[in-house]
Amino acid sequence: MFAALKKGVAPFGSVFLGGLLVALFARIGVFALDAAGAFSYSYRAATAPYIQTGSTLDQLCMALSGGTLIGFMVASGLAMALAVATVLVFAYVYRGESGRCAAGPALVWGAVCVAVSLVCLGVIVAGLFSGVQLHQIASKGGVETKIVLLMVLLCAATLVAAACVGLSSALRGGAEGWFKRVMLRFSACGALVCVATAGSFGAVNAELVSLPWVSGWMLCAIALNAGMIALFSREAASGVSR
Repeated sequence: MFAALKKGVAPFGSVFLGGLLVALFARIGVFALDAAGAFSYSYRAATAPYIQTGSTLDQLCMALSGGTLIGFMVASGLAMALAVATVLVFAYVYRGESGRCAAGPALVWGAVCVAVSLVCLGVIVAGLFSGVQLHQIASKGGVETKIVLLMVLLCAATLVAAACVGLSSALRGGAEGWFKRVMLRFSACGALVCVATAGSFGAVNAELVSLPWVSGWMLCAIALNAGMIALFSREAASGVSR
């Protein structure tokens, strides 16, 4: 396990360092634009009804100004780029590994990808909120919010890991028919992931969030991702390529 992880330190380190550098440059740009007076801050978040009522998405949108919206878009694009890069680099670095040997590193690098993406989000977005907004956002939620956030991160990490193992196992069958194998795998699994994502988002975005209901959807999503990892690992280990 340690030897397999060591093989990916340099390539994945380059990917994640690049993401952090982009986030740092974005933060410098935020300071420059803020000093030039290009940003406007919405202080509606300082009023309790705007930050404590409505669905989760409504509350978030009430705290956004033009600058924060652009910041979230940049941070989201960067997170997506890191996830895609992680999957592609994994498929290249671990292209000769068996399914069981690839599952462990996939989970580790998937978790690291999510952690780095979260850091990049904080670096970019934190500079776009006013002090009043940050205080209001930090004061919201309790243990339930932390549990939901932890499950969201776990869902994202296992999903990236499943994509890593799925792509690497699809490419083990050789050059012939690899495109068909990849498309079939990700079309079928992508449909299931979409259902789990929609259900989880609907549960989190409710005006009255129910922790058991959210936990149920999140656990289903995590179980789905774990099932895909197990399935792809078994196929790779047995030499079966579909």
